[in-house]
Amino acid sequence: MSGIADKSPQERSSIARSDSSLSHDKEEALLGSSGSHHDITRVFSTFDVFCMSFNVVSVVPSIASVLVFSIPGGGTHGMIWAWLVCGVFLTVISLAVAEASSVANNKTVSQSSFGRILSWVAGYATAVGNIANVASVAWACALQIMAAAMIGSGFMFQPSTAQTYGIFCGLLILQGLACSIKPTILARLQAPFLVLSFSLWLALIVTLPASTSPNFNTEKFVFGTFTNVNKAWSDNVFAFLLTFLSPLWAIGRATSISHISEESRNIKSVPFAIVISTATTALMAWVLNIALAFCMGNDLRAILFSKSGEPFATILLNSFSTRGMLATWTFIIILQFNMGLTMLRNTSRQLSAFAKEGAFKCDPLFTHLTSLTHSQRTRTLNPEIWSPIILSILFGLLAFAGSNAVCRTLFSTAVVSQFVAQTIFIWRSRRESDKANFSLGILSLPAATASSIVMVVLSIILVFPDTEHPTGGTMNYTLAILAGTLALSLGDFYFSSKTISVAR
Repeated sequence: MSGIADKSPQERSSIARSDSSLSHDKEEALLGSSGSHHDITRVFSTFDVFCMSFNVVSVVPSIASVLVFSIPGGGTHGMIWAWLVCGVFLTVISLAVAEASSVANNKTVSQSSFGRILSWVAGYATAVGNIANVASVAWACALQIMAAAMIGSGFMFQPSTAQTYGIFCGLLILQGLACSIKPTILARLQAPFLVLSFSLWLALIVTLPASTSPNFNTEKFVFGTFTNVNKAWSDNVFAFLLTFLSPLWAIGRATSISHISEESRNIKSVPFAIVISTATTALMAWVLNIALAFCMGNDLRAILFSKSGEPFATILLNSFSTRGMLATWTFIIILQFNMGLTMLRNTSRQLSAFAKEGAFKCDPLFTHLTSLTHSQRTRTLNPEIWSPIILSILFGLLAFAGSNAVCRTLFSTAVVSQFVAQTIFIWRSRRESDKANFSLGILSLPAATASSIVMVVLSIILVFPDTEHPTGGTMNYTLAILAGTLALSLGDFYFSSKTISVAR
């Protein structure tokens, strides 16, 4: 230390720059060994990564989006116990995914022919799951906007399916334009949205009980009364299991933050962000659900089948004035839009990484957008951004088959596709688990095994429809989408035939 202190300011500055350069070189080496590409600007700090991991979940708008799935099969049980059980499951899954995502060298993970095929299928499943997430978040946001319009007009306005679909398409286009701006701008927006998200959650925890008192539901009703509200499934146990879709969709998106590791200045922060955001948002969501259960009243059918179609909006309307409800709902819509924007950013990074490994050779949409990008040299035609938007718009056409069909299919596809990809990813990465920057040690194998079993069982449950006797408008088309994904991935693998790594 004394030697450095004795040097001139110019010499000390030179030493500092040298140390910084060495640190940067180490980080570049780590990025290179993890399969990351060096042509990507690393704009997200450790704090930005943590903010994004929370913003992609955004507790309040997520619960507002899926409360319609929580109430039917158990009432308050679907809101409290389903979220508690799935919160534990998702935390364990996040540990296994975090370790797998931190493996230092993924380029040698898939060497056998079967391993390469599995990796290819995992990459496509991840892409479809991410796109379904983008579509489902935008669809939920469109429904929230229409609910606000109905409530604000005193229910004089009743939107058609075409009008809701138009709002859905407009939201996706706006998110695409926003995602096309400089990444540094998006990075700066993460902290304000995190503050807004946490503030809204805290405000609801405080104001909902204050506005409802003394007309709370009893503890027995909240924690001990099972209500099969719509009786769509006569089996109460299975009806309850279907409510798992709500927490799995809402909290499970936290693992998607692994896709932006290439843009992170410190890739070691990504696995920690995955685990911390999953556990924290699961706890926050559980607490908010308890508050809602105490303050919602006991007429669950009236809440579920309200004119607005949004149970969360109905609860707020019953507790607040119309003006107070609309003010709160406005912040929910803003956070929902940012949630979709963050998810789109994560999706674009995954598609970009997977495309650089040789994927999408037989995808005419992706190929055409890529050729336009190269010929016109414009960021606004970035295929990694606009391909998922166009596919999301096509997914949204399911709305014309029935609102239940589009909701259940999009939300289930988002979860099941991610589970398929993560199960493959966890086990393919175990060959290199000794090189992980985030290691679970002796808990690594138990976490991987437990996570895989849970994801397989839950995936089987989530492909079922909302009702025992489905029609075209209430059917769950998740299996059809997954079958198409498998066929497309195998066809693309045949044409692309090369060694790849799992596109995380």
